[in-house]
Amino acid sequence: MTSHNPDKSMLMDILNTEKYVVSTYAMSVCECVNQNIRRDFQRIENEEHDIQYTIAQELTNRGWYQTQPADQQQIKQVTNSYTNPQFPPPGFTGPETRATF
Repeated sequence: MTSHNPDKSMLMDILNTEKYVVSTYAMSVCECVNQNIRRDFQRIENEEHDIQYTIAQELTNRGWYQTQPADQQQIKQVTNSYTNPQFPPPGFTGPETRATF
């Protein structure tokens, strides 16, 4: 029988929420046409990244969130994707609309 750990559930929920928030700010930064608002979005996005990192570290410290080290093939594949990018990336469907701020 698996016991329910409310602290772990809460932290995982917060982490997943932060991932969503960060991705939302990232899209807003990319699509924002007003430079002042764009800088604000970037600042907030960076703050959210810090929060996300802190939560992930807490989960890791408690043994509740474990990442696997990448092998050399995985590292090479990711490195190549940045040195030889494909535009658009495979499987990219693109946004349907663009928000204007």
